[in-house]
Amino acid sequence: MYDMFIGMIKEDTISTVIEELAYNLELSFSLLSNAKPNLRQLSATIILSVTRSIVSSSCPDSYKPLKITLSKLLQDAFDECVDKKNSRISLKFFEDCLERSTEFTTRALLSRLVRGTIDGKTPYLRSECCKIVSVILKKKESQFEDKDITKFIIKECLHLAKNIGRALSTSSSSSLSSSDSGISRKDSDHRTKRIKPILLCIKDLSLLLKSQQTSKTTAKSSTKMATTELGKAVKTVSGINPNLKQLVEQILANLGENESKGDDNKNGDDNVNAKDKSNNKRKKDDVPISGKTGASEVEKLRDWSLEDENEKKARAVKRSKFKAN
Repeated sequence: MYDMFIGMIKEDTISTVIEELAYNLELSFSLLSNAKPNLRQLSATIILSVTRSIVSSSCPDSYKPLKITLSKLLQDAFDECVDKKNSRISLKFFEDCLERSTEFTTRALLSRLVRGTIDGKTPYLRSECCKIVSVILKKKESQFEDKDITKFIIKECLHLAKNIGRALSTSSSSSLSSSDSGISRKDSDHRTKRIKPILLCIKDLSLLLKSQQTSKTTAKSSTKMATTELGKAVKTVSGINPNLKQLVEQILANLGENESKGDDNKNGDDNVNAKDKSNNKRKKDDVPISGKTGASEVEKLRDWSLEDENEKKARAVKRSKFKAN
């Protein structure tokens, strides 16, 4: 609806429309934290609809001031969500913004998402920020109209890779097994769920770092430092959460830190396989050609009485033939 509306506006009335839309956005953002859920939902719908229209490539340049206003309102709302205790603004709203307008939301919020991942006040906020960062990292470069945004993403993610260990350590320290810390099994599982999104984000970061090792635009020293810090962070988790061990191994493989270990395991497997083959060969040599086990001494004895009786019958047949002739 807003796309059609903006396209039909005449040049002499654009300034008035921009002012009205700016007021509309400010009012809608203020209602995001309203006590009534239906008003929060309505305001989110209006914001998403307006955002999708004014950030599109078809929107005239005269709407640039409105984009700046929208970016500032979006950042203020995110800050309130992360910093204010018991904020009614949901992080799901920012996920929806990212889905509707990926490039605009990435530019507006990525730096704050990195800060929320590192310095989030609760494990929930840290893990949820990691989820949103992972969504951005999974986007392909071809999905962005502005090619310079890739450099911006890499820069922010290098900073995140160097510091995400802080988020991981603070979350994993409270995720010991119930037998170690005296907490219930339910609480332990709940805390482990908070660590998994962080590890998945680290996995995406490890893939990014792996791709940047051969890049000519990214400083190799920064990439190497980020890779080292990321590896240190992950190694602190492997002993705490056995259920996440496979994910940790994948990350270390992407970082190139367990290749030698993999070779050792491969050699160990080869030795085990060779030993198994030798044992199997020995077993096959012990098995008779028929495939059955050897007969006992009693079974090997011939039934002499039966053979004698058969021999007598054969002699009787010969005698009867002789007499007949």
